Amino acid sequence: MEKQRLSNVLDFYTKANKLKTTIFNEKYDESYADHLFGSLLLTTLINSEFHETYELDKIYRMILLKGISTLNPDYNFEGLRNQGQMLKEKVEMEDNNYYSANLANRYMRVNYLLRDFIHNKSNKMPYDKFIKKGGRKLSLLLRQDEDKCREIFKCYYLNERLMNSIRTGWDKKHWNISAPRVERISEHVVSTMALALALQSEFPHDMNYEKIFKMLSIHEIGENIIGDITPFDNVTPEEKKELEHHAMKEALGGLTSKDSLFGLLLEFDSQDTPESKFAHYCDKIDADIQSKLYEDQGYHHSLDDQHYNMVFLNPKAQLFVMNGATTPFDIWYLWDKKIYENDEEFPEFITLLKTAKDTDLCKEKPKVKVKED
Repeated sequence: MEKQRLSNVLDFYTKANKLKTTIFNEKYDESYADHLFGSLLLTTLINSEFHETYELDKIYRMILLKGISTLNPDYNFEGLRNQGQMLKEKVEMEDNNYYSANLANRYMRVNYLLRDFIHNKSNKMPYDKFIKKGGRKLSLLLRQDEDKCREIFKCYYLNERLMNSIRTGWDKKHWNISAPRVERISEHVVSTMALALALQSEFPHDMNYEKIFKMLSIHEIGENIIGDITPFDNVTPEEKKELEHHAMKEALGGLTSKDSLFGLLLEFDSQDTPESKFAHYCDKIDADIQSKLYEDQGYHHSLDDQHYNMVFLNPKAQLFVMNGATTPFDIWYLWDKKIYENDEEFPEFITLLKTAKDTDLCKEKPKVKVKED
């Protein structure tokens, strides 16, 4: 039974992963995941300021399910324990007859209109005037307070950079992934949320999942200012945390809810609540599974072709090679499995990592088996 649930999570993940590689808007080189990222971010920011719904977790789910269903039209969430709920919310989103569906669809439309406004106007006027006009446009679309909408738009625009920023782990200084389209930070945010949704279905816990989705939707908000800092960039953990916290405050700007959102980001960093630990694990294991997917797709270079990879040159990585690691994912696996091992609160993460290791993720419905280390 557990093997089937792990298989369901990976199947859901690989279908959600198509959001990263399928182009939504060729003119702006935006993927479907980019579009969902903007919509999910707006959902968080708008509701932090205006509290338009008491079912925020449902809005997040609906947006994610609509994107996944669009690219996988024959997928009916087969086998998932929450299949019934997912199908119901998918249909509600399509019919658009309920308040939550109306809000979710509206946030997606507003995101599309704001993206078009940004691309057409951002380079044609001074920054302050542009932000003012953007806030005015958002205020008209939402029929909400213009001052608050200006701060929402400012934060939203600042995070646009994440749509153009390749995840550092895959760039030329690290694993130099050869995929036609390499994962952006914005796309990573979406897949962490999709992973949380799948895990909520198959391995439910008594937690506040709305808080988890909200955390994940903004957990990279500081990277639009300081970039994606890895453990191999000669920045100590203490320095990185200080830089990130300063960047988070700058990114949140003048939002009236900035203290609440900043507190949520501090909680995510602390991992001292079940929700923050779970969200942190989703953030970490998403990169591990993405590495395995790149390997199965043939986009990783061999270990003989890692001369400029600062990760591979690390003594710890070299020790893994001496002890038998033969692929880049082997190194990812050995490096990160300690994060999830011996965690009695969320044991599904280590079994999920082991399952991904022994599964061909390119297959539509992989047969899985878990090997003992």
